[in-house]
Parts: sequence; C-alpha cells; structure tokens
Amino acid sequence: MLKKIIKHILIFILPKKLQDALKKIRTRILVNRKKRQMINLVSTLKPLEDKDSPRYIVSLTSYGKRIVDSAPYAIVTLLNQVVKPNKIVLWVAYEEKKNIPSIMNRLVEKGVEIRFCEDIKSYKKLIFALQEFPEDYIITADDDLYYPKNWFEQLIVEHKKNPKKIICHRASKIKVDEYHNPLPYIKWVSYIEPNSYFADALVLQGQCILKQGFERGVFPTCGAGALYPPHCLYKEITNKKLFTKLSPYADDIWFWAMAVINKEYFGNESPFVVIPNGYSQNLHYIDPEDQNNNALWNYNISDNGNDRQLKAIIDYFPKIRDVLEKIESFCYGILQPCGFVMKLDTNDWIQKPIYEKGCYEKTDVLALLSLMPQDGVFFDIGVNVGVYSLNLCKKAKYVYSFEATEKTYKQLLETISMNNIKNIHHNFSAVHNESGIEIEIWQGSEVLGKDNAGSNGLFNKGEGGIIANVVKSITIDDFVNNNNIEKIDIIKIDIEGNELNALKGARESILRFRPIILCEINPEINEKAGYKSKELLAFFVNTLSYFPTFFLGNKFLPASEKKVIKSQCNVFFFPKEKKLNF
Repeated sequence: MLKKIIKHILIFILPKKLQDALKKIRTRILVNRKKRQMINLVSTLKPLEDKDSPRYIVSLTSYGKRIVDSAPYAIVTLLNQVVKPNKIVLWVAYEEKKNIPSIMNRLVEKGVEIRFCEDIKSYKKLIFALQEFPEDYIITADDDLYYPKNWFEQLIVEHKKNPKKIICHRASKIKVDEYHNPLPYIKWVSYIEPNSYFADALVLQGQCILKQGFERGVFPTCGAGALYPPHCLYKEITNKKLFTKLSPYADDIWFWAMAVINKEYFGNESPFVVIPNGYSQNLHYIDPEDQNNNALWNYNISDNGNDRQLKAIIDYFPKIRDVLEKIESFCYGILQPCGFVMKLDTNDWIQKPIYEKGCYEKTDVLALLSLMPQDGVFFDIGVNVGVYSLNLCKKAKYVYSFEATEKTYKQLLETISMNNIKNIHHNFSAVHNESGIEIEIWQGSEVLGKDNAGSNGLFNKGEGGIIANVVKSITIDDFVNNNNIEKIDIIKIDIEGNELNALKGARESILRFRPIILCEINPEINEKAGYKSKELLAFFVNTLSYFPTFFLGNKFLPASEKKVIKSQCNVFFFPKEKKLNF
C-alpha cells in the first residue's frame, strides 16, 4: 500500500521527462534480471537428441547487436521446451562471425548449431534451412522473443492433426475489398484466433452457414512460430534473385505466396492452420525498447512497404489473384445480447467491436432494453447496421429504422433476412426537417485506420470529399402521420450533426407521445452543421420540455449542461413530467 502511495506522489510531483527516464531505468533493470535468469538456466538444460530424417528443426537468424543482446536468450527458451526439437540452427552472415558471444559456446554444447551464410536479411531464417534439410520439418522462430515452455509442443500437437499443413502460432487475416483486391496491410485483422474466426459453421434458423473462404485469408507471421512440412512451398521459394527483387524486406509475404500457389502440394485446400489458444499475442520481447526503433517494421507497416511488395509479388504471380477471389470481404458475427447472426466488415470502426466483443455501445443498448416496455414501439434514427434495432426488436412490438447510408442499409436488410425478423420496418431515407428533398450523404473520415460508415452524413465530409450516396429525406412527423403510428416509446438518434433538424421535424410526434430519447451530441460535427451543442440541448429542454441524464454505473444520473456540451457523448433525455429517483 505504501509503495502505491509513494508511486502516485512521485507521478504527481516529478516532471514527465524524469518519469520517462525512471521508467526506462526500471525496464532496463527488469530486462537484465530476466537475462541473468536465462544464463543461470543453461547449466540445467539437457542436450538435444538429433536423429535421422525426418527431423524437427527450429531455424532462426540474427544480426547486429541482437546476436549478443537477444539471440542467446531466445535460444535458451527454445532449448527449455517440454517437447524438444531435434535440432536448433542459428544462421548468421559471414561478416558477423566475429560478433558471436562466448555464451553461444555453452549453447552449442547443448545441441545448437551455428551456421554461417550469405546475408539475405530476414530470409536467412528459412531459405538456407530448406536447402540444407529438404526432407525435414522446419520451424521458424525469431531472435528477439522469449518462447514459453509449451510453444514447440503446441506446434507438434497441431501438426499431428494436420500433417500436411503449415502450422502457425500467429497469423493475420487478409482483408479484401468487394472486388477482392487486398486492402492495405495496416487494415488487416491482426492476431486472429481460430476458435472465433474459423469455426466450422454457424447455426441460423435451423440451417448451417458454412464459413468457407475465411481460412483462405490466413496470413502467418512466421517469427512467432511456423512449422513447414517438406516440399510444401512452391519451387521458386529459394530463388534469391526473385525474392530480393520483389519482396526484399518482407519474407513473410514471400513465404505466404509460395505456399498459396503450390497447388501440387495443397490442392484447393488452404495451406495454413492457426493453433487454437496458441501464442498469437502473448509472446514477450527480450528487449522491449528495441521494438520502438525497428526500422524494418516502420518501413513495412508505417511506410506501406508491405503493400508495395505484395503488389509486386501478385503482379509477377497472377495466379495469386485466384486465391484472393476466394477470400470473403466480410465475417460472420453474433450480436449480443439478442443472438442474431450478422455479416460484418471488420475493417469498419463500429462493426469490428461487434465481431470481436459481440456488441457496440452495449451499456446504452442494455439501458434502452431496460426502459423498453413489452410490446413497445422503438424509432431508430441512424440505424447503421442495426445494433439497437436488432436488440430491441426482441422486446418491442414494432421497430422503425431509418438509415441514409446505402451500404450499411443493405447490410441491415441482409441481417433481417438471414434471421427472419418480421417486426423491423426499415426505411432507406434521411430523417430531416423537410420531406421529399434529395440529400447528399458524404463519406466520413477514417478512425485510426478503420473505415467508419457511422460517420457518414450531411455535414461530415471526409478527407477525400466523396459522396457515398444520394437519398430522399423524410420527417418523423410525416412518417408518423402517413403510417398511422399510434405511439412511440423510445427514440434513438445518431445522425452525425443532423440531430437538430431531425428533432424539429419530429416536434409534433415528440410532444404527442413523449418518448424517452437517446441522442448523440457531438460538438465538432454540430459546428460543421452550423449550430452549437448548446442550441441542441436548449431545444430539448425549452422546446420539448425534456431533461438530460447519463447512464453510469447501471443507473441514470442528472447531466449538467457543461458536461453535455463539452465532448461527444450519448445523452438520455426524459420528459420533465417523468420522475426519476436519482
């Protein structure tokens, strides 16, 4: 307890630069302590037992200061496996022979073999092993990671189940657009887990929906551990002239390509199997500070080097396009708590958490569910892909959904059809203060590299100034009158700055039915729409006679004007005549 108090005091009184310096010192102490533990472990290790082919050989490479600072410690953990490989080979460039540290002599005594070779950068980890041990199973590893004791065992267990497949601990999911062109690497799904990503099927309305096509998008990152059976890679795999020309800094892309086009070995099946509950994310770096200065990572990821190298390989091997054609541009997910199946674009800011966590804005969804009377009526203005509508339709008698972005509206229709939902009445229209006019819906901005169809709207022009689609407007008052709506219990409205206009077009219905209203308030977008959030709040309070609340800690709390208009937030508005016990 005292340590925590002292820590908080130091954080409060010390300048940030000094805090950062102390943090680095602490990290360095922990790194060095772990390294000493690895050195002490060496004397307890048993030598590897080599045998005749086929053998299981762990192959890795190292270079520069990593030969001294990290490779020996990674190798210690590779020796310290519950199930051991037959051989461990470290490939080092001829020029760096003088850099081999003395600790390596002790590791050689345990069965590690150091081989010197031409410097072909990161390709050294696999290319030379394929040439020297063509009938053996090669397992790739990196020189900067600590490997858990069951790391190799997990590879072998999965290999026994799938003897002719490439087995990997860590993989990404290749994302393609609707024309099956690969999206930028930074938009691919990282650290996929087969238990959720490649389940055999989903049961929907008594029928199985097979998830064929998803396994085609597996992209192993072999440093975390990948097992390659003999002859599983295409004949050009060791063509140094070709891979140094097409993909000089991205060996993972080259290895992936050489697997997916090797039809003689894999036929029409996917070459890869991802280990369930393997080490996809939780491998620890030997020296975390070095990862912040990784020039190769910066080139391949931040500078889009992977995209350029992938394009070069696809252009040279056009048969890869056949593989991309089989990769689906969507994923299946289960929306919670309603349990409906959805087809989702995991590159979308809103749809990705639905896939990964089962919902988006789940706290507010649950709050509305608690407020919705049995056989109630729900209006969802800005439905997007339907998180609120789909969940509330289980309790409400009627749900009326309005969406102005064509892409997400079509996704909603598909979800409604797949799940045979009968009580969601969907409308492709822009809710406004005037009916029947054509409105341009602008494509919104990306968020942290993710598409965000939820930011599309009348006012939120993204970087490119692209019109997503044109749609006709409608007012809620006109819709209510035209469809003989007799009550509205709850309204949710989130339409990127057009909330004030929409509410003005719903004024008569709101005053008549007095629904609870969940409204997003976004000061930045509201200013683009030509008004301040203070005006929107005043319309609720003065014109409609409502009071604002936040839903926090499973209860509604009064929301002050200052907090409501300060930053983007979801606000629950209740009619003033409704009494809440705060």
